[in-house]
Amino acid sequence: MHYKTGDQPAGMVFPLPEDLFDADVTGATVRIAGVAPITQHWDDEERAVVATAPAPFTVPGYVPVDFVAQFDEGNATREVEPIIIEPAVSDGWLTLASARRAWADAPDSDEILHGLLTAAKTGLLAWLEDRAFTTAEDGTKTPIAPGESWRVAHWMQARAMWQAGRVNRDGDAMGFESEAIALFPLNRDIKHLLIPKSRIPRFR
Repeated sequence: MHYKTGDQPAGMVFPLPEDLFDADVTGATVRIAGVAPITQHWDDEERAVVATAPAPFTVPGYVPVDFVAQFDEGNATREVEPIIIEPAVSDGWLTLASARRAWADAPDSDEILHGLLTAAKTGLLAWLEDRAFTTAEDGTKTPIAPGESWRVAHWMQARAMWQAGRVNRDGDAMGFESEAIALFPLNRDIKHLLIPKSRIPRFR
C-alpha cells in the first residue's frame, strides 16, 4: 500500500494477519503511526479493517501500522506491512511505479521494493559524491536531476541487491540486513552508467 505526500486516503483495507485466520476474532482496529483513525470499521465478511487516514500524509517514508484484533476475552496486536509514502513531486529517481515498469520481476511488497530503491539510491549518490550536485558560489549544493542512464543504474543496483539478498554464491538463503544492503558494492557496468568512460583512441 503506497500513497503520495498530501494524500488522505479513505477505504484503506487492512486484512486480518495470517496467523490469526483461525482465531475467533470479534472485531479489530488499526493504528496508523500510533494514531487510531476516527473513521474505521471491522468488516466481518472480508475479515479486514477498513479505515480512513487520520490526517494527510506529510513525510515520505515508512508509516508503521499496528493491527489490533479483539476476542471475547482480550486482544492481540500485530505489526503489519507499513504504508509507503512517496513525495508528491518526484526528484527524478525511480518510484515504486516506475521501478515496476522497468523491472518486471520486482518484489511485490511495497516495503521491500521501497527499501531496495532507497538503499540503491544512497549507494549511487555516495559513489557519485560531488558529481551528483551543482554547487553555487555560496557553497549551496543542489541535486542534479538524474538522466536516463542514472535511472537505469538505479533499478539495476536495486535488482542486484535483491538477487544477492535472496541467494548467495553458495545457494543459501540470505536476509536483508540493513548493513549488508548499505555496503553492497556497485559493479563496473553500473559505474559506467553513472560516469561513462570516454573512449579516446590510443596511438603508438
